[in-house]
Amino acid sequence: MANNCFFTMHVKGKKENVDEFFAELRDYERVPHFWRVFSADRLDLQSEPDGTVVAEIIGDCAWSVYCCMCDGAGTYAKDCPQVSTSLQKESKRLSLAIEVFSEEPGAEFQEHYHYEHGERIAAEDVKWHSFWFDEDAYDAPTREEKFAAFLKENDLRASDYSLADLDDCDCVHSGGFGNNGDFAF
Repeated sequence: MANNCFFTMHVKGKKENVDEFFAELRDYERVPHFWRVFSADRLDLQSEPDGTVVAEIIGDCAWSVYCCMCDGAGTYAKDCPQVSTSLQKESKRLSLAIEVFSEEPGAEFQEHYHYEHGERIAAEDVKWHSFWFDEDAYDAPTREEKFAAFLKENDLRASDYSLADLDDCDCVHSGGFGNNGDFAF
């Protein structure tokens, strides 16, 4: 079983091309298609009178965006190139701007890919750590004291984190992209 990699992607182009890209992302019967994308949900963020749309796609895939949606060594596309595609190929073929940020908490990294009409703008990954604060695991009278014990246990500096830094899943993060989720469009 693969570690799940969670991604958020923005795709910009003519509506029919964004529709085709979205279908390739989810349908293994299509040729070409992407590999091991487990889920993908779409929300159209913006529509222009000329038929251009910006869609946000949120989902998960096996291991990494690189493995499932790119070309090169260690990718699923390399294993079966006759039916595979990639973000860069589809960006060029469908005249799309595609930008994606991902995070994989098990292997502890984030990725960022950005293509504009086939031109690679960004293809990068960095170490990223996620620490879950299980308040019930700490024997202290206040939440603040429990949080201080959590930080100490995980070798995190108290000056770098506060309870306000907890995300919706009660996690704090270190490393990663400072601009994670700041899309160009």
